[in-house]
Amino acid sequence: MQASVSTEPDVIVDAGANIGLASICFANKYANATIIAVEPEQSNFELLEENVAPYPNIVPVQAALWYEDSEVR
Repeated sequence: MQASVSTEPDVIVDAGANIGLASICFANKYANATIIAVEPEQSNFELLEENVAPYPNIVPVQAALWYEDSEVR
């Protein structure tokens, strides 16, 4: 079963983007949306940047989401 939305999203946050495969799927399905791809791990983030380079609507961000403002390991 494929999920669908009733309106096209303007922004999609891919938290834990890993190497960007889901972000690429979102970019292909929702070409007018900005996809913010969040990935904290350095080697994954480097691959993410390479993989999403052809997609101008994907913004890679090296960070983590957490319930408070702090540093994570």
